[in-house]
Amino acid sequence: MSKNRTLPFGYAYENGEVVRNQKEARAVAQIFELYILGKSLSEIPEMLTIPFNGEDSKWDKHKVKRVLENKKYIGDGTYPQIIRKEDFDHVARIMASKRGNKVVLSDELQAIRDKAYCHHCGRHICRKLDRHKKETWICYECYYGYKITDDIILSISTALLNILIANPSLAENNEDKPYTPTDEIVRREQNISNSLASSTVEANEIIKAIMQNAEKKYDCCSYDDTAEITKKIKEKLTEHAPLKSFDLMLFEEIVEEIQPDIGCSIYMKLKNGAIIQHAIKRGENNERRS
Repeated sequence: MSKNRTLPFGYAYENGEVVRNQKEARAVAQIFELYILGKSLSEIPEMLTIPFNGEDSKWDKHKVKRVLENKKYIGDGTYPQIIRKEDFDHVARIMASKRGNKVVLSDELQAIRDKAYCHHCGRHICRKLDRHKKETWICYECYYGYKITDDIILSISTALLNILIANPSLAENNEDKPYTPTDEIVRREQNISNSLASSTVEANEIIKAIMQNAEKKYDCCSYDDTAEITKKIKEKLTEHAPLKSFDLMLFEEIVEEIQPDIGCSIYMKLKNGAIIQHAIKRGENNERRS
């Protein structure tokens, strides 16, 4: 049974039809049960043993929340039932009682908010409503405010994803990271060269110094999986059809950050570090200094 990544967690395709993925369906049922028993959105991820959707395997409170709010689990003709409607409604009442008067964001906006960072200073930015109930994204580090409506930020994010789908090579991170020895390693290598030129230094001492220096070089090097991540991103983009609306699954799989900038631009940083930019036309955004 092969699982299609575009399906909600808990389902798979079999012979062209949507069926339950039995292991994931049990995890869905467990999530509902734990929440009804009083476990919080933050506690539940620590109790799950089934990974979430392949490479994006780590659970968090936002993924748990999306499961709890997905009506497909009660069955709708296309999707087989996993959760009883009574349990789904019970969870909805619990969540509503906890929300109180809080503004409830869509899954798409929640995902963008989680990945929203200031392009100017790199700190996480917050979505707020101003006194006119207009959306503003605020950086409390450098006190910049970006007046960008929800519809615009969703549209721009969709446009950037479509640009990548049309040209996956834009997802390549061409940043060259050559090895540069530290000052300590340079000094050690010079001492080794001096020892080799000297007739008074024992061979064992030189060998020991060479081995110690090799350990230092190893310590300052780290595994770089950028090429592997880039390959996976390009494969996802190549296989993906053009978007008619924001694709939450694709966004979470390949995007690391969304970065508004004071220069009327929005940058999308991918999980391999590559960055693409969308310049907002005058009139789309009214950015201000808070």
